[in-house]
Amino acid sequence: MHRVKCRDRVILLLKKPPASSCPLLRIIKPRAAATARCQPPQATSHKPWPPPRCASGRALPGCSSSELGWTWAVIPSSSPVGLSARRYDSIFSFGDSFSDTGNNPVVFAASSVFDPVTRPPYGSTYFGRPTGRKSDGRLIIDFIAQRLGLPLVPPSLAHNGSFRRGANFAVGSATALDAAFFHGGKFPLNVSLGVQLQWFESLKPSLCRTTKECKAFFGRSLFFVGEFGVNDYDFCFLTKSVQEIMPLVPDVIRTISTAIEVPRQQWMSM
Repeated sequence: MHRVKCRDRVILLLKKPPASSCPLLRIIKPRAAATARCQPPQATSHKPWPPPRCASGRALPGCSSSELGWTWAVIPSSSPVGLSARRYDSIFSFGDSFSDTGNNPVVFAASSVFDPVTRPPYGSTYFGRPTGRKSDGRLIIDFIAQRLGLPLVPPSLAHNGSFRRGANFAVGSATALDAAFFHGGKFPLNVSLGVQLQWFESLKPSLCRTTKECKAFFGRSLFFVGEFGVNDYDFCFLTKSVQEIMPLVPDVIRTISTAIEVPRQQWMSM
């Protein structure tokens, strides 16, 4: 795990960051969605940061799609601290199957799509049964919760109890860009990063009511954003080449970097 200090908080990256990760956290006004579905956006004079590269540092093309995704843990803190140095009362997670703890079966069933994670061997090595995780055991978000002494983060769509200790909005197959950007059909499902942020906003009134309450509550929360990006490229690879998909990378990065600002605003702008 790699730690990056940026402005007034500490960012923990599960992948090695570029030389400077702070510019990724700028609030960037999103551009209008491209009209052509799964088509590279029109070129603009804006020079994206960073230049499209793999996590290993190699320039595109030449890297796997999984190297283009990002996972961020956003910690509200004014000084560099480790996970164990501060007490967090809750975790709120956004992402795809890398961090989905059980929303996947609900979404797939609603769309009449078969979901293999509801059957063995998923969940067999730790839980002893399928839990909706795309793993035979725990995910990274599970290890983080246990390390902090918190309950495993409950899936927001499959949990009937309280969410005061956290909520997981991640869904397997989720994209960073809205589903409308891609071709029609079953996939991708309408569970993009923007949709997950809407779910979070809908949940907030049940967690805090006043500005003071919300600032105190979210100031002691860990926000886990990611992984995002892999599915955006995978869906386009069905019909496009690497060269055709390359111009899509800056839009994916912009969408993720803008979303990272949302948790910060929960404790900074209130």
